[in-house]
Amino acid sequence: MERDTSPYNPPIEFDFDDDFEDLTPTENPTDAEPVPEPDAPPVVIRDERTAEERTHDLFARMAPHRATLLGILSLCVEPHTASEVDAFVDELRAGDFSVFSSASLCTHLEKAGALERIVPEGADPAAPAEPRTIVVDGIEYLEAAKAPELSWVTTSVGKDVLDADNPARRMRDLFVTEARYLPIFQRILELCATEEGATVPALGEAVDDDPLVQEPRFYASYFVDLLDKCGALQWNKTWHITEVGREGLALLVETDQPTHTN
Repeated sequence: MERDTSPYNPPIEFDFDDDFEDLTPTENPTDAEPVPEPDAPPVVIRDERTAEERTHDLFARMAPHRATLLGILSLCVEPHTASEVDAFVDELRAGDFSVFSSASLCTHLEKAGALERIVPEGADPAAPAEPRTIVVDGIEYLEAAKAPELSWVTTSVGKDVLDADNPARRMRDLFVTEARYLPIFQRILELCATEEGATVPALGEAVDDDPLVQEPRFYASYFVDLLDKCGALQWNKTWHITEVGREGLALLVETDQPTHTN
């Protein structure tokens, strides 16, 4: 059989370049630009809760700061300037670091509806303060103007929160619901009743090995937190007993609770 050595000559020749010459950019999928979608309107989420509900949720969400929030509301039953509130909160939380400034806490209370800001008459807090010109040794300088200082006042919702707050009652309720641990509560209150207060390690040493807290397993910090939420303890570099705590301690002593268990 002889081998065909003739050159390859297909019956039809294709010119691919000619097939795409007349295509416009919009006809060529590879060149088409995406059609931008119309901008969607912003979604506005409305808070349908009442001021009472917002305030209740705020206190539940920020339970560790309950005492400070209540302190601000109590102070501002009569209007106080922002600087006065700052000083009050600094003194209230002496030795207790917090990521929330007094201004931040006030803003949270304002958004909830428990606190209201008072702007000096005629002042616009949103307008930038105009700098003023001062002259020193014949040279003019621009000095940044101070923005008008606002004040805070507790609203009717905030006053209702204060009226409803009863730390002594919460402490008595705690002693009823956690009656098994009354000796632990008494021991902690006694340690915190000293002038120097009680350190965290000292409380742990006094509580953590007690048979009462082995099953279920609890530590001193658990009971300290419960007493703190009742207003019976206050942190100032160490844990100190409050007037509410002294009332609770007197109540426990009257019931003759053993402070140590075997």
